[in-house]
Amino acid sequence: MAINARASVETGSQRECYLTSTALEVCKFWYEHVAELVYAHGLEPCPKGCGFDSHRAHQNLQSSLRSRRSRVPQGLRVQVPPRPPNNISMIDIIKQKLTDKNSFKIVYLGDSITSSAWLHPNWRDIIEYVLEDKLMEEFKDWKIPSWGIRHINSGFDGSTSQDWLDKVQTQVINYNPDLVIVMGTSNDSLLKITPQQHSENIRKLLDELEKAVDNIVFCTDIVGGKDELNQTYEPYFEELVKVFPHNKVHFLNLYKELEKYDVSKFFTLINNFGNPANNLKPGEIDFVHPNVLGNAYIAKIILEQVFGIDFNPEKYLEDLSKSIMFPRY
Repeated sequence: MAINARASVETGSQRECYLTSTALEVCKFWYEHVAELVYAHGLEPCPKGCGFDSHRAHQNLQSSLRSRRSRVPQGLRVQVPPRPPNNISMIDIIKQKLTDKNSFKIVYLGDSITSSAWLHPNWRDIIEYVLEDKLMEEFKDWKIPSWGIRHINSGFDGSTSQDWLDKVQTQVINYNPDLVIVMGTSNDSLLKITPQQHSENIRKLLDELEKAVDNIVFCTDIVGGKDELNQTYEPYFEELVKVFPHNKVHFLNLYKELEKYDVSKFFTLINNFGNPANNLKPGEIDFVHPNVLGNAYIAKIILEQVFGIDFNPEKYLEDLSKSIMFPRY
């Protein structure tokens, strides 16, 4: 790939240009290896970009840039290929995958907040509906998003971070997902896993996922409906946030995001079986598992911060209460 790279320095209203390199050839690893070298040395890419043709090992360009940098005036602007965008939206990623292979698989890994088999619509149901609805606007053929996006529930009631490590290969990676969303878990605090073990398990889990999955979102556990529960989770939360940033993982602090709302409205479910692990007797209000409104707000946060889609829980649930088949949001 031939590059005409130029450097310039502004002096008052004048701009002097210096030809720093010509016909340098780079291989397909240009963006990953060489561009990082240029940016790391504080050189700005020319907004006009440049052209490419042919190939050679990227080391040639690296050494060339090193040797030329010492002879270029301070304040220069070096023309190099633009850095590949690191803010490509998840919607664009999904659209590209659907265009290329008519398939996009999302695996959800978590505990009972993720499985939510006893509540509908839960936050996963809502994300599935909204993604399909949104992408129908992007494709002329409604079957592309409707048939192409698959949602796989790998939520396990009562599971811990150690359980996730044990199951990540068979229940996540083996599905060959395009996106994995992990949520939780406060169960570690109930089952004698220390905060340090919790954070280390999460770190190991993410390391394993990154070997096989391109897009990963990690969400903290949600805030509960009882202060005692939240106080128990706080040490785990404090250790967990130290794991991030973690390479390419998108970290979503659901715990703090949900605190912005009146969470008392999210915990109204009556648990007719009880939950001994949380000292919950049959017939009492469940302060661990959110109702439909709480799930709608979980979906709102994920839709807006991961997928860039605005979502109004009240509008959605209002339409749903009126038996509108395709609720607005």
